[in-house]
Amino acid sequence: VCNLSEIKDGRIYNKTFKKGRRINMKIIDWKPIKGFDGYFINELGEVKSIRSFKGTQEKILKPSKNQQGYITYNLMRGGKVYRKTLHRLLMENFKPNKENLPCINHIDGNILNNSLDNLEWCTYGYNEKEAYRLGLKKPRIKEKEVVQLTKDYKIVTFWKSANEIKRQLGYSVGNICEVCNCNRKSAYGYIWR
Repeated sequence: VCNLSEIKDGRIYNKTFKKGRRINMKIIDWKPIKGFDGYFINELGEVKSIRSFKGTQEKILKPSKNQQGYITYNLMRGGKVYRKTLHRLLMENFKPNKENLPCINHIDGNILNNSLDNLEWCTYGYNEKEAYRLGLKKPRIKEKEVVQLTKDYKIVTFWKSANEIKRQLGYSVGNICEVCNCNRKSAYGYIWR
């Protein structure tokens, strides 16, 4: 199997050949990337730049991955480099966000599958629920009991959790946990374990 691209009328025609026979021919439309002059994207997730410096130069950009594992492209605007995720570029240019939703969900949970059929606009809450449903995120570990002690180590009371202390006394969970983890001697006049 061999893939060839041919440009006609400003469109790229992707041809697939198998042992001398053409199997299919698909039109690949390139859309200008919103907010980035000279950059174009197609439904396959390819990004190209067209420069008008010393004649027109066209270049398919190489993708990279960010720390979270998402595919990204570096785009320039006004002399500044912007690192944009592929799934966001695809959605912003091919699927209008009519409800003005802030997040994009990978339906199958695979962040490398950037097919338009696998992407949907959603809320942060929905995206989080889907991550738990697909097993991509694990529920938090059960809260630990906390003992409140005086500075001379006499027990004052037992608490279900640091969050319970926050609800009843208004103390910072972070400060209490720092004492519990021996990163701090005391908080709010007490020792917490």
